[in-house]
Amino acid sequence: MDACERSSGRLVLRIWKGGARWWNLNSNSKDACLQLANAEVAGYRVAREAFHLYHTKVGRGHFQDFPRISIPEVLLFKKGGGYANPWAIFSYVKDMNIISEGASSHDWKFCDDFIHSMVKIRKEFGFDEPHPRHGRVCVEHALEYAEHVLENAIIPLHTIFFDRETIEGFIDKLVLEAKSVEDFPLPSVVCHLDLQPQNMVLCTSKNVPSSIPRITSILDWEESCYADPRFELLLLCRKVVANRKQADTLWGYYSKYLSDQFHLKVGPIDPWLRLESVHSLLGMCMQGMDLLEGGRNPWEEKSDLLNKMQCEIYRLQRGLNWGAG
Repeated sequence: MDACERSSGRLVLRIWKGGARWWNLNSNSKDACLQLANAEVAGYRVAREAFHLYHTKVGRGHFQDFPRISIPEVLLFKKGGGYANPWAIFSYVKDMNIISEGASSHDWKFCDDFIHSMVKIRKEFGFDEPHPRHGRVCVEHALEYAEHVLENAIIPLHTIFFDRETIEGFIDKLVLEAKSVEDFPLPSVVCHLDLQPQNMVLCTSKNVPSSIPRITSILDWEESCYADPRFELLLLCRKVVANRKQADTLWGYYSKYLSDQFHLKVGPIDPWLRLESVHSLLGMCMQGMDLLEGGRNPWEEKSDLLNKMQCEIYRLQRGLNWGAG
């Protein structure tokens, strides 16, 4: 009832009818659908608690002039059964009364223009890369957007997992574990793994000049997991920013934060970039296969995929010094 009153009588109904064909090779069985629903609901619940604990610990601080991120609350979750699909009711967060609570008044308004302004072809790490589905943030704004995501989404989400006083008791809610890199082990954290603008609720204010909007909520937690924090950082460095200089800036920012706050070492970025290149190559190989009467049905033609694979191999061998032999 409180959630309904806070959002002016609006709630959100989410029904899982199957997984995305792009990712799961059309394997939309009832079991797969339920697993996807369970994962997404768990992601929302853990993320909401993590942001709450972080903001409780640090207070308003530098957030006082900006809207604070509010994760939708899972009010009811039913796993279905028989012919029924899993479904859930969430609180509604795209409401000015919610996002401006406790922030200085700067005439904030929701902004969808930024999402619609994304480019379909972007020069990334030396090559023009096509993004025919959602597009990417333009090169000129990519680093600023990525820094905003890092400072206001990733760091608040990760911080409680490094602060053992805060995490005590909360960690028991998580079942999954991830293996850290041996030389630079880090505690596992909750990762969203798809922090692109289309998964955000964004807003702007005419009184706070900025070339990018502010994040007010993060949606679509179906790919979230409990894993090494560098997986989240790596996707920001490789899929959001557009070149190595921008990636090094982000990696350095996060490395300094963990070193200053928790005396933890993130280590170099290079082995993680190699890992992402191999992961991308394997993903593109899968996209090019005609599995299950059509397989993943990629958004681009196979010739485009082949060109992307050749670019990725070049980056891996020349840019990241991974020899062909």
